Amino acid sequence: MTTASPTNPNNPSLYTAESTKGKRVSKTGYVQENVCCTEEQKPVKKLKQDHQFAEKSYVGNWQHILDISEPLLELFCLHEAFRKELELLQDQVRQITIATTDQELDKFRSRLIFCRDLLLDHCCSEDRIILPAIYKKLSKEKCEEQTYLLGTELVNQQHEQLDHWFSETVQIIEQILNTPFSLEHRPLAEDDLQQSTSAVTLESDANLSPRKGKITTISDFEPPRGPLLEKLTSSFGNLIENVEGHLLEEEQNLSPLFHNILTTAEQGALLASVVIDTSQKALATLLPCAVRALNFEKRVRFVVALERYMTPEQFESIAAPLVQELSSEQWEELCRNVPNLQVAAERSINPLVEITHLHKAIRKELEAMASYTAELDPCDNLQIKSLCSRILFLQRVHNFHSLGEDEVLVSQLRAALKMHGLDDISSEHCNESFLFGNILEHIKRVASFDKNDKQRRYEAMSKLSSAVREISNHLIIHMEEEEARLLPLVRSHFSLRDQDTLIRRVMAKIPMEFLPEVFPWMLNALDAEEREKLFCNILRSSSKEYFEKISAFLGEAARRGKMDPLLWDELCLRIPELQRCQNEEADQDNGPVDEILRIHKAIRCELQKLYVVVTNLAVDEAPNPNSISAIAERFFFLRNMVNDHSKAEDNIVLPALEKRLPGISKRYEGEHCEERELFSNVLQVLQALQCAGCEDECRTLLKQLRALVRALHEELNGHLNKEEQNLWPKLIENFTKEEQVAIVADIFGTMPSERLQEMLPWLIRTLTESEQSNMLKHILQVTHSTMFERWLSTWFPLIPSKYLNGEESNVRSASSSSIDQAESGNKDKSGQSYQSSTSLDIASPRVLNSDYQNTCDAVRIQSRADLENAIRVIASDETLTDKQKTQLMQNLMLRPYFQSRGHHGSFNSDEQTPVAASRSSQDDASQGKYIETYPGELQPTFRELEDGSKQLGCSHYLRGAKIRTVCCSKFYTCRLCHDEIEDHKVGDNRYATREMLCMHCGHIQSISQWCCNPECLKRMARYYCPICKLFDDDSSRNIYHCHSCNVCRVGKGLGIDSFHCMKCNACMSMKYAKSHHCIEHSMESDCPICYQYLFTSTTPVKYLQCGHLMHVSCYNHYVKKSYICPICQRSMQDMSSYFARLDKLLARDHSQQLYRGIVSHIQCNDCQKQSDVTFHFVFHKCTQCGSYNTRVLRISRRET
Repeated sequence: MTTASPTNPNNPSLYTAESTKGKRVSKTGYVQENVCCTEEQKPVKKLKQDHQFAEKSYVGNWQHILDISEPLLELFCLHEAFRKELELLQDQVRQITIATTDQELDKFRSRLIFCRDLLLDHCCSEDRIILPAIYKKLSKEKCEEQTYLLGTELVNQQHEQLDHWFSETVQIIEQILNTPFSLEHRPLAEDDLQQSTSAVTLESDANLSPRKGKITTISDFEPPRGPLLEKLTSSFGNLIENVEGHLLEEEQNLSPLFHNILTTAEQGALLASVVIDTSQKALATLLPCAVRALNFEKRVRFVVALERYMTPEQFESIAAPLVQELSSEQWEELCRNVPNLQVAAERSINPLVEITHLHKAIRKELEAMASYTAELDPCDNLQIKSLCSRILFLQRVHNFHSLGEDEVLVSQLRAALKMHGLDDISSEHCNESFLFGNILEHIKRVASFDKNDKQRRYEAMSKLSSAVREISNHLIIHMEEEEARLLPLVRSHFSLRDQDTLIRRVMAKIPMEFLPEVFPWMLNALDAEEREKLFCNILRSSSKEYFEKISAFLGEAARRGKMDPLLWDELCLRIPELQRCQNEEADQDNGPVDEILRIHKAIRCELQKLYVVVTNLAVDEAPNPNSISAIAERFFFLRNMVNDHSKAEDNIVLPALEKRLPGISKRYEGEHCEERELFSNVLQVLQALQCAGCEDECRTLLKQLRALVRALHEELNGHLNKEEQNLWPKLIENFTKEEQVAIVADIFGTMPSERLQEMLPWLIRTLTESEQSNMLKHILQVTHSTMFERWLSTWFPLIPSKYLNGEESNVRSASSSSIDQAESGNKDKSGQSYQSSTSLDIASPRVLNSDYQNTCDAVRIQSRADLENAIRVIASDETLTDKQKTQLMQNLMLRPYFQSRGHHGSFNSDEQTPVAASRSSQDDASQGKYIETYPGELQPTFRELEDGSKQLGCSHYLRGAKIRTVCCSKFYTCRLCHDEIEDHKVGDNRYATREMLCMHCGHIQSISQWCCNPECLKRMARYYCPICKLFDDDSSRNIYHCHSCNVCRVGKGLGIDSFHCMKCNACMSMKYAKSHHCIEHSMESDCPICYQYLFTSTTPVKYLQCGHLMHVSCYNHYVKKSYICPICQRSMQDMSSYFARLDKLLARDHSQQLYRGIVSHIQCNDCQKQSDVTFHFVFHKCTQCGSYNTRVLRISRRET
């Protein structure tokens, strides 16, 4: 016996394996995860074999399955769904790390709360129905005895504790979400102190935080997430243990009670009452999950029990979620054994839900449009432009929807009913098209008047508002009439299968290229339940290819930020097939220019949050000042991000494209100007709103703010869409990945460290894990020649190596990195690299720090080249102090001597290691026992100024603090003072500085910009770098920290008067941005004159024309003797004027006549070309470039 499927009563094989080609196979047939539980995935053939075997096994004893003597025990089938869900949640907890994004944590929290709500709903139904029925059945004395023996009171108490068990875990997740990405101590700056004591002002936006758009309280220390993750694991383990224990105790305690005191009929009535008492939301999820979790016999018994003891109306309510959630094979299995399930499903499903949901989205858009028209400024062309774009979008939606209704629904009803009573619907569609055209004419008329002609603009705007209200009222009434007349006729005169066919034909009238805009817009207008019903219906009734295209469109919209990522995650949680049907090209890596799309996504998400917050402000009452401050903070942050993005496009991306595609940059420059104008207008309204004195003024300004933010929302989204459709593909087509790296490198080279510290956490919060992986890979690929990774590790908690795999990884430990660089740099004179036998097999830098002898023994030295290579490795290892480097080098050089003596030895120093010295000094400081190691160590130092006054500091820096150096644990005013006195240098140990001495009060404390002594609380310096531990109180000198040099440089900042060249790994003046000659790692070398290391030198550096560098003082001294670079022999600067004087000099020199028969074969040092010229005893001019910077290769007589 076969049963017709719910979508085709006349075709029993509609859901068979043969007929599902091109159709939806199942809701769980190609997904491994469901909302609550999943059935073990098996091949279709294996599932059929299992079902056939089960049927044969029970065909002779079918009454055994249908003989349900205790139907209330079937209620425990729901427990299987809870157990499966808890197992899936436990797997997710194991995968949570410190690098897990807020988006993933929100997704896990939503799923946990959803599971809690289902369980609590089920338990409340038991408390309201089953337990009172048991108490009523028993006498009072027997009841007390039975509740003690059988544990009903225990069950009731555990129900009350369930919410507490879940809430504890949810609170820990919220604590993790509220814990920022920070691992470093963050001392309070002066601006931070002012901000923490007053509201956020609109004029000072430098310290605004991107964290969720709230007013952020700046704390002195931001705790890491590690301890909270351990707490989460422990709490969730207790949760699972308690819940599973409760389910087991409930089954053990209540089962005998059901058997002893309740009849079969009473149990059946209670079963139906508990299931129906469950909320519709829980029922739609819990029942399908429970059915999937059961085996063949239990599944049939459970559904048969429900069908037997429920009324037809009640049974219909459970048929709808089952048909929408179960796979085709599972549905067929149930229908063969429960025929009434088929009939109930047909009566409970509404295939026309897509039309009603589209109507709801149109209503919301019309309401928003009418409100926007009443609030916008008629004299602002940008607001008029944004209104026009929304009208055009809604007009397209209306036209396609009306076309589908006229050509499909109305025509089919006419043919089926042979009636002409639906002509008014088609005529209404024509009238609505005319009304849309009328609105567009009004918009053109408003824009045609001059901006300064306010009177005529306001008159035209009044007519436009009336036209918008007219079409809004007309469309709302028309859609209500359709839902009252048209749709009921379709449902009553067409079968379920025919309705599915009709709705698919209606939706097919919307072009496929327009769907990526329509579906995200429609979903934003629906609530979670409506979105779930919509996609359940699409999944049930459409082909597999159509559903995959829709899911791909939505996934792309979520990745681009066009749809709220949290909304997408929730939808995937409810409809797991959406996640599984994603396009495999979604994670395709197109190169570093992909970061443009990720910036766009973050901007869209931030813009949407700002739009929602402003839209939700009540216009009828005065706003809360804290709300305005929060909006201002979010607005300033968004403005900074958009300005930086536009600046990078205008200065770097568009000029690069202009060289390949002339004329392309002009179309985008105007849009950037419009964006800046909109931001400026919003800023003016926010400033006025903050200073508003009366409620009427506040209402007026709030309306202006809402109109401006909506215009900004439309304009900016349109601009980003245009760039992604036109600009981004051209970048991929016209630039190789190496050229893309150079473009992104130029962008990073002009971006200040402070902006990156705001931008990277902001981006991480909006990206998925794979997007984070690609982003960090691209960033480290662009900055691989710099110190950027080291700077990043000082404040960014994510571990970059987590996101890089295989040979593409640019993140390595400091030791292995230096080894690889040293090995790759070993080349013989012919340029061919040779394989070195030297290898330092070091698991981590700690090995080098703790056991020098074992490290040296691990190095195989078979030649002098191996020894030199090992010494280079040690010298380039940034994780070692100077003392450790010296000790390792000495051990390597002395190892042959120790081996000749027949024992291992090493060079040992009697001094304490830096770690031990630091610990001992900290103990001394904590006990107040610190003793001066040299006279005046704890006394303040001063610098005499030009006016004769004295200020705290030294000859190098003005500051109010002394730092305790890590290398020798002594107090010095600065590291340069230390280097002048001691026989060693601070070097990279500056980053490890942890303590300082306040020279105002003499208090030893952790290093910070402000003294922590309550009696002092003075600022140590105007400028403080928490990375370099640099103080400077000289107001005449500007200093900034470069993220790629990872040191502080003199200047106003990156992108202002300086930029960082990623190839040279050097900060340069902006005037050299396009003219300097790149030489990789040119800054990481010694001055060719004084041999001082240039990268950390405090003396100004001169950039030569050839690309090499030397100190300015050395250059001024050297240029008096020669104009040739001592490294490459090229001219150090433009020598054209000097060469012109030489031409005049040689023109007057008659001695050349003596050497007419002698030829000099020369090579030019500037152009590297060879030529033959007449011999001269001093000067030989290159015939190619005219330079006199030449060298003679040979001299010969001219052939006659």
